[in-house]
Amino acid sequence: MKTKHIFTISEFADFTRTTRDALLHYEDIGLLKPVSRSGGNHRQYSYTQLATVNLINTFQTLGMPLSDIQKLIENRSPAHIYELMGSQIKHIDGTISEWQKAKKLLCVLRETIHSVRDVDESAISIQWMPQQPITLGEQNDYSGGRDDYDALADFYRDCRQKYPDMDLNLSVWGMFSGERIKRRDWRWPDRY
Repeated sequence: MKTKHIFTISEFADFTRTTRDALLHYEDIGLLKPVSRSGGNHRQYSYTQLATVNLINTFQTLGMPLSDIQKLIENRSPAHIYELMGSQIKHIDGTISEWQKAKKLLCVLRETIHSVRDVDESAISIQWMPQQPITLGEQNDYSGGRDDYDALADFYRDCRQKYPDMDLNLSVWGMFSGERIKRRDWRWPDRY
């Protein structure tokens, strides 16, 4: 007779919000093995293994590889857990920083699009502004099937190499030659 504390693999997968395949994989790599087998040789799991699956799920969500999770489970000493938690916090901080940069760039791009979406080209005029430093990219290369995205990627790469501390989340503008402006050729800029 089955007790209320024993689960089949399907029940355990459902209860832990994981999959049967994941549990089989965990078993194959020695991360989580069933507590027993039934008379019919079916895998059985215990409620005491819920904490282990929750730990695996949590650390996987945070991007920790299964090999590191396995080391954590095999060596549950406070010092080892403390060290792994510290490295995971650093990883999360780096991810947060990257997402914040991406968010800042998206906000700048969104605001730029908003500011120009209803521009009347006939109303464009030259305006004198206070002097600001500007980074002028090389002449854009559109040969060999390259397009404006390739040229923009080159501009960012060059800026990163020349000015490693520069905040690349600033607005980037395209520059057009006087001849192209007269022809109203706005397809791809000459420089960024």
